[in-house]
Amino acid sequence: MTWATLYMEPNSGRSNWISDLGKYVGLDIESVDVKTVDNYKELFQLGKTPALITSDGFKLTEAVVIYVYIINSSSKPEFLGKNLKEKATNMKWLSFFNSDFIFAFIQAFFGTTDNDKSSGMEKIYNYTEYFNNELKEKKTKYLISDEILVADIVAYKIFHQFSIFGLFYDKYNKIAPYLESLKNHPILAPK
Repeated sequence: MTWATLYMEPNSGRSNWISDLGKYVGLDIESVDVKTVDNYKELFQLGKTPALITSDGFKLTEAVVIYVYIINSSSKPEFLGKNLKEKATNMKWLSFFNSDFIFAFIQAFFGTTDNDKSSGMEKIYNYTEYFNNELKEKKTKYLISDEILVADIVAYKIFHQFSIFGLFYDKYNKIAPYLESLKNHPILAPK
């Protein structure tokens, strides 16, 4: 039985992997391209994606909240972290990637003025340098712990999305090896 229906945009790195997240944590989530739903704004008035409706009619929007709800509803809540510090750090990175990084990306590629676009690119480079420096200081195998957590998956998806738009992180010596170490995780491995 389908646990939930996810409304998403197939090209969005924030949502095109959520069904795979569900599969990984043992929940069946059907993905629907929001562009194929004529009455989407009747379901979700703001028209935002991703959006989730569980089989009992519970509705959620906001990517981070959806990730957390899915994981907490599963038999793998440790994918959010095993203790309070891991959980808090995981949330910090989820928030960072789904807000700061995404907004800079939108500004850089979809800004209305050259100044907006330039400012967005500057933010992207600053955030990428910050992330690289954080990886240098880590005493764990992955971003938060010695186990891959959901924030690692989001980081991978965000950097992959950036590379599609021609943004590369080659000059940041910690990012490429970190992303390489994630690519075989069941959520990310080619199907």
